[in-house]
Formats: sequence, C-alpha cells, structure tokens
Amino acid sequence: MPEQAASRWPQSVPDWITTPEAADAYAEAVSLLIERFTETSEEDVLRLLSTAIDNFPDNQELPEVLATIVLGMVDPFTGVFESAAQLFERRLVSNPNDAFALTSAVELYTKSMIGTVETKALAFEYAVRAFQLTPTDYSLQLLVWTAVDAHKEASALATIEEAQKATTALSADAVCQARNDLCKRGCVAQA
Repeated sequence: MPEQAASRWPQSVPDWITTPEAADAYAEAVSLLIERFTETSEEDVLRLLSTAIDNFPDNQELPEVLATIVLGMVDPFTGVFESAAQLFERRLVSNPNDAFALTSAVELYTKSMIGTVETKALAFEYAVRAFQLTPTDYSLQLLVWTAVDAHKEASALATIEEAQKATTALSADAVCQARNDLCKRGCVAQA
C-alpha cells in the first residue's frame, strides 16, 4: 500500500488497493457508510466513487473499489446497485470487451432486490458476453445464475455447449453442475 494511504488510513484499506486515489476513495466511502452514516450516505458514496472514477479514468482500482463497496456494504433495496451498474455500463461504451465491467454490472443488477425484467435480461446479456470473453468456472456460475433469474435457461445451455467446444478452461464438474442446474430449474431437456 502506498505510504500516503497507509499513514492516512492505517487499518481500513485492504491490501489489494495500491494507489492513493483508490485508497482515499475506499476509506472515505467506508467512513460515510460506517462512521458518518445518514439517510443519504449510500447515494453520497456512489457520487464520491463516481467522481473519483471520472477524475482518474486510468486508475483500474477505482471500479473495483466501487464494486466492492456497493456489493459488500450497501442495502440492495435502495436503487444504488442499479446506479452503480450503470457506471459500469458507461465503461462498456469505450471498451465493450471489459470483462470486469461486464461481470460487475451482472453482479450489481442480479443482486439488487428491486431488479426489473429489463435489468434481469440485461444482466443475462452481460453474463453471456463475460462468459464468452473469459470462460471460467466463476463466469459460468454467473451465467447460470442470471439465466435462471431471467428465464433464459435454454439460451445459457447453448452458450455453454458452444464454449465447451472452444475451450478446455472449464472444469468438467462445473459444466456438469451448470447443466444440471439449468435443466432442473428451467425444465430444459439435456443435450
């Protein structure tokens, strides 16, 4: 951790944060949510982190700070999850293949407790893209999770079949579990 950040925020900043901008934004967000909490703290945190991302667009840690804070410390009933997901969508305009932005938007839309049919469909679309870009066991889990939520089990199964032909990065157990989950929940006939 940078010395400046370490001296200002000795215990509240995780080790994975290495830039002063990200350390300051994280510590300020945590302070707003824990030490100085008010009825507008969650929106204030979103504004704080959005401004930091806008001010330091090349800082790759700030989007991760945003996802970590919102997913870990914000009430999923407030609408902040959707607003944070939209920040990741803005990143996708300039880089549509940003797997982290896709995955973060998926997690935020899916974990929101006030999601709509539209946001569930969008989360599924992003999950498919993230899985196609980085076919890992985790992106596979996200794909299944969003497919069930959006009632797109058959489409997810086809995406998994296609990916399995193109890569060996997926564990056989994870693929088998994904197929079983999709078939159980969506009444999709196994291929």
